[in-house]
Amino acid sequence: MDFAVLTPLNAVFTVVPQKDGFFIRGRIQGVVRTICHRCAEEAILAIDHGFEEFESMADALDADEETHLEPLDAGFRLDAAGMLWEQFVLALPTKILCAETCQGLCPHCGANKNIAPCSC
Repeated sequence: MDFAVLTPLNAVFTVVPQKDGFFIRGRIQGVVRTICHRCAEEAILAIDHGFEEFESMADALDADEETHLEPLDAGFRLDAAGMLWEQFVLALPTKILCAETCQGLCPHCGANKNIAPCSC
């Protein structure tokens, strides 16, 4: 993924122990620059994504389950970086656009229709 961070991505979360795992609630915010999926020009994305998830201790002990918990002798370790990367990806729109009105590229001549109408 081609992203440039324009304002630092800030993430805050709390971990609340539960009987059979950990409830995690947080928010990730920041601004990134990437490429528009329609016209391939620069797109600026403001990220403001709240999240809640539950990490099960049973899943952490099962090698076939994906989890952000790692069992240790004295408890569990949370892979915060992996969890926050996943939340960042989930915060991204399905189709990244430079503007809601982006007209994209002409499929025939490749002209950027945001700049000028093509001759096709």
